[in-house]
Amino acid sequence: MSLASLLDRLGGLLPKNFIVGAFLPALIFGFLNGVILYGDSARFRTWSGKLTSATPGVFASAVVLIGVAVMGYLLSCLNGYLREVLEGKHFPARLDKVRQSMEATERARYNDVENAYQEARSEAGLISDAKQRWSDYMADEAAKGIQATTTNTYTGLAEPAAQAIEELRVLHRQAQRIDLASLANAVGLLGTELARNNIRVYPSPHGHNRLSEDRLDLLSLVDYAKDVWSVREQQKFNELARFGIGNIAPTALGNIAASMQGYGMTRYGINLETFWGRMQPILASANKDFNGGLQDSKTQLDFLIVCCWLSAISTAVWLPVLAVTGGPWWLFLMVALAGPLAAWFCYGLAVESYVVFTELQRTSVDLYRFPLLQALHIALPAGIRDERASWNALQRLSTYGRETVDLSYQHDPKGGNN
Repeated sequence: MSLASLLDRLGGLLPKNFIVGAFLPALIFGFLNGVILYGDSARFRTWSGKLTSATPGVFASAVVLIGVAVMGYLLSCLNGYLREVLEGKHFPARLDKVRQSMEATERARYNDVENAYQEARSEAGLISDAKQRWSDYMADEAAKGIQATTTNTYTGLAEPAAQAIEELRVLHRQAQRIDLASLANAVGLLGTELARNNIRVYPSPHGHNRLSEDRLDLLSLVDYAKDVWSVREQQKFNELARFGIGNIAPTALGNIAASMQGYGMTRYGINLETFWGRMQPILASANKDFNGGLQDSKTQLDFLIVCCWLSAISTAVWLPVLAVTGGPWWLFLMVALAGPLAAWFCYGLAVESYVVFTELQRTSVDLYRFPLLQALHIALPAGIRDERASWNALQRLSTYGRETVDLSYQHDPKGGNN
């Protein structure tokens, strides 16, 4: 039986998320560990050679397959815990200093993103506000020059204004950001040239008016600078969305997890740790395609987390084993290099996959929080303040069972359950 046929049959017996999220990683890393064992152990090579005979080979293959399936099921049970460890939870007390150091690193990363966001927001706003003022200023200075003189000696080469604008052009060609101060300096210098020259006069016999061209270029560079800072502002805002509110987690994965909780609390006052599970039946019945995409995203995340752990565990086990047994040096080097690299690569992919998953979660909250309230027979709120009050009351009732909570139910007027 081919592996594809086997996976097809397993897919009919086992859920897809188990096959992809747990069994497949276990099968992959079981094979890779078998390859390492084959290169290190002569006894294993002898045993594996016996698999060429029919009956023992089928029996041994079945044993291996069952073992991989059991390991995959155990991984599926542990997946939530393994993900929480990567999120920075469950740190033993003796590793507090390590946790604090990791939190400091993440805090520094957050501060860098926050500072970059504030800078971009400020620059984009100031340049946008100054754009019309600069345009009017240069128009006024040009009018002064037209009235004051009939000559135009501006060459666009040696003048301070020309040099300042050329520096801005270089930044534009290199796709770099242009700050407010550089633009303001160039506008001021060009305004001086506009006031002392007649922009309507073409000094070159070829009809080349560098003063007019530099003025147009400078206005275009102002637009470019504003757009670049606006895009950077949005990019940094999206990066800030990868952090929660309040405390900083020790890992990037943990901060992404916290961002989802923070999203529900700051927007609607909903505690997703309490109500996310209650929203799952609503999603499954309301929009099967969307819920399928959400589950696929979760399966992808589970797959990458399991691969990250299996890479790390395999490396941690095989390095001392190969050192003690005197395995081939090339095999030891391969494990020492490929193992950590694979774990790091899978973790990085898991972070990006978690971002996609949390974005789908946010969409779920935005679209299906009201159907959840209706399923709980709670009247739909008239506004955001009423909604936050409703979720707060439900939180106190669902989590703590507070007797002081006063909620009025809204039933189907026809006597139905919805």
